[in-house]
Amino acid sequence: KKTIESIEQNKKIINEILMFKARISFRDKDFIAAKKFIDQVSNEWITKTDHSTNLLYWSFRAFIEEKVKNYDEAFKCFEKSQLNLKYEDCNPKVFQNYILTYRKNLDNKAFSTHYKKTKLFKNPPVFLIGFPRSGTTLLDTILRSHPEIDVLEEKPLINSVEQIIKSKFKYSLNELHKLSVDDLDFLRNHYLEILQNNSVKKSAKTLIDKFPFQTVCLPLINLLFPDSKIIFTHRNPYDTVLSCFQQAFEPNNAMANFRSIESASKIYDLTMSVWLDYKEKLKMNYITSKYEDLIEDFDNHILKILNFLDVSWDENIKNYRNTAHKRGKINTPSSSQVVQPIYKSSIDKWKNYENHFKNSNQYLD
Repeated sequence: KKTIESIEQNKKIINEILMFKARISFRDKDFIAAKKFIDQVSNEWITKTDHSTNLLYWSFRAFIEEKVKNYDEAFKCFEKSQLNLKYEDCNPKVFQNYILTYRKNLDNKAFSTHYKKTKLFKNPPVFLIGFPRSGTTLLDTILRSHPEIDVLEEKPLINSVEQIIKSKFKYSLNELHKLSVDDLDFLRNHYLEILQNNSVKKSAKTLIDKFPFQTVCLPLINLLFPDSKIIFTHRNPYDTVLSCFQQAFEPNNAMANFRSIESASKIYDLTMSVWLDYKEKLKMNYITSKYEDLIEDFDNHILKILNFLDVSWDENIKNYRNTAHKRGKINTPSSSQVVQPIYKSSIDKWKNYENHFKNSNQYLD
């Protein structure tokens, strides 16, 4: 706000100023003012401005149109916000194949007998997984408010282990059964070392590795840490998919699946199908956390998760918004949302866009 006030007279950047004034009004929940500012931005400027500013404009506009209930206009703007040129270097099929490669371990008898070689640890890490936009950042922010818990947010720790499996041991991710006891020890120690190095709360007794899409990697996680506790978050599939489509993620092969409702629905179906297989075939110690239950019954829901983690209730849990404010930058698209009081407006939001889900019911129902 201060920056905008200090440069308000600079006519050369009037469109940028209007765009960010709209964003400020949006964050202040003055949606009528936000719409007024965004409507004043020049069409000529929108087409001529640099690519990243153009994407930002469409993303800002989309959420504003949604708040003033112009849902068809909002949807068109969300589509334009997905036209990031960096996606030209991404291939959504790479991530789909990654999921299927992991899934192949379950069909291998040698993999299921491999568990017997695995060590148990006194304090194994906890994994917070699920699907992007299913409430992982909110739950992460609440849990890290506890003095005995530290959450490592979206650090590619398991990915680092995968790289060693491929480069040092020369195995594919569907050949986990070939890893020897010594190999597993090496990988486990590597993981625990980078886990500790990335933890900032040295007093924490419980370390949580939060990365939604690590749901896919459960065969590896389970092999390394068979007694680790797993928190699996989920939410209405339609709301989850809509929210993924509405975000301007940093392009990569996984996020390239979120550029349309239909493609996001397909990757949701694929991910959840392997989760159902993993639940059936891996011996996992897990608890599920449903986003809608967390919103409706905060205390009981969090208490259930703390009991699962063998951690006692702490009143600081309720001050999670202060924790979020103190964190500075939160590296997920939910950053502006977790500092808000608990709100219900995101439940059943997909119904405003129901006509855009016609080709996706088969994946989500």
